[in-house]
Amino acid sequence: MLLGAVDLGSNSFRVEIGRVDGDRIVTQSYWKETIRMAAGFDKNGALTPEMQEKALAALSRFHEKLAGLPATQVRAVGTQALREAANSSEFLPKAEAALGYPIGILSGHEEARLVFKGCARTLPPSDKRRLVVDIGGASTEFVVGQDYESYHVGCVNTSMKFFADGVITAEKLDKAIVACCAEFSEGEHKFNDTKFDEAYGSAGTFGAVSDICVAQGWSDGEVTPEHLEKIRALLLRAGNINNIQFPGLKPDRREVIAGGYAVLTAEVGGRAVRVGVLGLGAIDGAERLP
Repeated sequence: MLLGAVDLGSNSFRVEIGRVDGDRIVTQSYWKETIRMAAGFDKNGALTPEMQEKALAALSRFHEKLAGLPATQVRAVGTQALREAANSSEFLPKAEAALGYPIGILSGHEEARLVFKGCARTLPPSDKRRLVVDIGGASTEFVVGQDYESYHVGCVNTSMKFFADGVITAEKLDKAIVACCAEFSEGEHKFNDTKFDEAYGSAGTFGAVSDICVAQGWSDGEVTPEHLEKIRALLLRAGNINNIQFPGLKPDRREVIAGGYAVLTAEVGGRAVRVGVLGLGAIDGAERLP
């Protein structure tokens, strides 16, 4: 049996098809399109017609990728951008028509739960307590055990707020980091270093920073505060988003790497984070098995 998962993220849309193999789901195909929905709001907080058109075109292509899978074997979900869009209820029926499947909008806590579950299925078994952090386009999820929290900062909305003109300065980076720290401060009692033994990151920002570290020869994928200081120096040397050409950084990450760096720096603090695990994965697929 095949299962399909569609993630309408605030930065990227993804579709994954997996084959059920015993108690596992083995990925058969995966596609991603960078949409940047979190950057497509008008002054009233509604998705612009241009952004809707871009998103609907991507969903139409995803419909072709899903190749007629029954609706009972496909789950599609939206995250923070659709949670906060003023015209989400108007956009959703059009999105469902383009995709050909129902689309649910996850709460922040449900998104965090699924992130942790997806990562737990990807990581090797361990008795250690794990913190999992997922930096999305417009929200960041923290999970330790039964404690979940979602915060309204991500790589896209932070980049739009502090680096909209493309200019990168030390003052802008510091202001962005302070703003993210303030957002995360309310969860400090839940997610401080006494609550977990090791930390993992998922999703694009972590992967992008990890790839830079590997390409520079700094680490094998781990990200530490020292690595983030080196990335800060690279960003300041570039001075503008248009000048960013870091080894290991994919072109579609250039516009949001400064905001992503700020969120990650605020989150990491003094700890090291192992990067590269899967986030939502085949969204909640295991719970759908008969």
